[in-house]
Amino acid sequence: PYLVSGVESIFVGEFEELESREVSAVFDSGTVYITNKQTSDRNMFNDVIHEIAHSIETWAGMEIYADGELDREFLKKRKILLDIFTKEGYNIGRIEPLFTDGEYSKEFDFFLYKTVGYDILNTLTMNVFPTPYSVTSLKEYFAVGFEEYFIGNKSYLEEISPVLFRKIDQLAGQ
Repeated sequence: PYLVSGVESIFVGEFEELESREVSAVFDSGTVYITNKQTSDRNMFNDVIHEIAHSIETWAGMEIYADGELDREFLKKRKILLDIFTKEGYNIGRIEPLFTDGEYSKEFDFFLYKTVGYDILNTLTMNVFPTPYSVTSLKEYFAVGFEEYFIGNKSYLEEISPVLFRKIDQLAGQ
């Protein structure tokens, strides 16, 4: 399949939605929006690849998610992370049920980003998730895996996330 068939345009600039959500890029209705406030060309390139992955979900969602395998792999990893947080003494409290839900949750995202922080999360998720951001939701798990497959550490992805690797490998036609 032609992997970027869902992207009609890419806009780079200052966008209120990006700033209000504190993100550097989004995919919406065939368009990738990327902030022009990037720390490097590499980060911008990563954002483009990441958002292309989200575009692929629009036309290949059934192939990616329908059998439930990716969801099971992701939630198993979330359970491991919950155990790690508990052992590390984090007050999970009301967000504990969110560990068993693969959908995006602003509250869960805020907990990871603001309470734990990505530097610490990087250490806690090593050899469990491809990156700290991939913990955020099932869709972000897929998009980060897509990045790793094409421009990151493909062998590491295959080692720690075999289902995710296989799904992307099938989409890539290899």
